[in-house]
Amino acid sequence: MLKKIAFIKTDLILIAFLLLMGWKFTYGMGQYVDLPLYDEASYMSTGVHLSENGIGGISAGPFYQIWYYILHLFTPDRGALFFLNLQLLTAALPVFLFIALRVYRVPIFSAAIVSFIFLVSRLNLNQVIQVNHFALCSLLLVLILAAIPKKLTDSLAISTVGLLLVSYIRAEFFVAFLILFFVYIGFLITKRKTFNRKDLIALGIVLFLILLTIGFFKGVPALFNNKEEREFCAFGSHFSQNWVQWNKSSLNGWTDWVQITKKEFGNATTIGEALRNNPGMFIKHVGANIVNFITNFFKFFFFHFNIFVPFNMRLSVEAYLLVGLLLGWVTYLLVKIKPNIKENIIDNARLFIPSLACMITILITILVIYPRNHCLLNFFVVVLLCGTVMLKSSAMIPINDIKKALLLGIALLGMTPNCFSSYATPVSANAQEIFHITEIMRTMPIKQDVILLDPIGGITFWVNDHFKSVPPMQKEAGEGFLSFMTQKQVNMILVTSELFEDSRFKEDKEWFYFFTNYSKFGFFKVNIPQTKKFFLIRSDVLGGK
Repeated sequence: MLKKIAFIKTDLILIAFLLLMGWKFTYGMGQYVDLPLYDEASYMSTGVHLSENGIGGISAGPFYQIWYYILHLFTPDRGALFFLNLQLLTAALPVFLFIALRVYRVPIFSAAIVSFIFLVSRLNLNQVIQVNHFALCSLLLVLILAAIPKKLTDSLAISTVGLLLVSYIRAEFFVAFLILFFVYIGFLITKRKTFNRKDLIALGIVLFLILLTIGFFKGVPALFNNKEEREFCAFGSHFSQNWVQWNKSSLNGWTDWVQITKKEFGNATTIGEALRNNPGMFIKHVGANIVNFITNFFKFFFFHFNIFVPFNMRLSVEAYLLVGLLLGWVTYLLVKIKPNIKENIIDNARLFIPSLACMITILITILVIYPRNHCLLNFFVVVLLCGTVMLKSSAMIPINDIKKALLLGIALLGMTPNCFSSYATPVSANAQEIFHITEIMRTMPIKQDVILLDPIGGITFWVNDHFKSVPPMQKEAGEGFLSFMTQKQVNMILVTSELFEDSRFKEDKEWFYFFTNYSKFGFFKVNIPQTKKFFLIRSDVLGGK
């Protein structure tokens, strides 16, 4: 199939324009977008230290860690590294989407429009966890390669191995791999009368690559029970968000999730155990996620950066406009052009079968964990790809010469907004609060390694290796602050509202005594401009003060 869709000049022209649109859209984002915390900071930190410490866990995106390591070779500064990664992946994903649409014979006009709409969508840029962009680029590459063989079983073989590799970026795709692997075996069994030597060789290669991959990483990124308990942490912290809302609790769902999940699920350490221990509460959590999924999916499906209306107008103005245009376009396709949906699905089974496996997996993740932006992004892209292929028709607007391709590319480039100019009006003073805090930390004339009590999650990752984070969650319930500080060797504290809201601290008398008498313990205060946050620093950290 791929040979029939040679990347002729019109395709190359529009790919070049999509790259230009991505550059225009993301130019200057480093002036507004803040540094992320938690997961993305952890991916970056592990990637930067990959040559020293090795892979940081098979369920923690080893291929994404490797990607960060490669980028780090060219961009040593960690803040610049994040913005480079953000810009590259935000711009690259629409290009991969365009190529996939063209490979599956979507007319070039429709492929370009769909890719443009996705480029400027809030779901594309409004991410603090870019690993999903990297996983989706890899998934689209797998689906593109799956279009090459003539035989469906060979395409499924490529997709099966590809999904296994993608699962080492996002662990949940291992479920999609298992589904597709059994579908692949099923197809081979059903054609047993015509099963030939080439099929046997293909099966042997698939099994060899599966064993090679699993052997190399020394394990599989299973969804329900891995030693690192990464998935249970994700489940517990997101369940706690729902629980806090249901109970109007003063507890913090992010920092007190262990306490909350223990209350509802006992000593469960896996998602399966949580289901067995309290099925009613588990089902209630899933039900809430279904409601949130429906609401959030349509919200993020249509919201995008303003193209036509002024930037200070509400985003909903263009969102409603896009809803109307989309419904009108789909109606036009179904009534006037009348695409053969059934035939499109059958002809593109090599796309729809692995995509269905992915959608099932993503939905499981969304309903069990939570419909956050990055999970919705995965579902959105797969649905957008399949929906466009399903509704394609050769009767759509043809673009078969260079002049038309240039005109379309110029028009789309002209409509592409710049994310910085349209992100917010006006730009708030604390828009890059984390970035500014890390800048202050970088300029500190430290005389020894710093152990920072960090209530906002991994801020030291973006500074340098002289700073180490100690999260408040490491303080045991009932443990006094002074013994905790001594045991963890804390010599710097980032004081924020999150710290005072943490249940481990707000009921700790030792913490309040220290806070009101920090100078007696040899600490001094450093304010962080334009914020209510400040540091408490032990004098010897800066060589005395």
